[in-house]
Amino acid sequence: MRDCIGRCCNDKTCDLAFMFGDSCYSVECKNEKLCQAVLAKPTHLEPKISYITRGYLEDKDKGLYT
Repeated sequence: MRDCIGRCCNDKTCDLAFMFGDSCYSVECKNEKLCQAVLAKPTHLEPKISYITRGYLEDKDKGLYT
């Protein structure tokens, strides 16, 4: 999961890292409601999700940047 989160963090459009078995998906949320977690049927693939929070740093000379 750590590698999946890292890939999502490197993609500026990724809001949610989702692992299903060994597959990693970078998900872009069109709105907050569509990315809310819902219960899934039990499976041996053990789906995992991690929401990505992006911060902004302020540099007085350059303005805002990520």
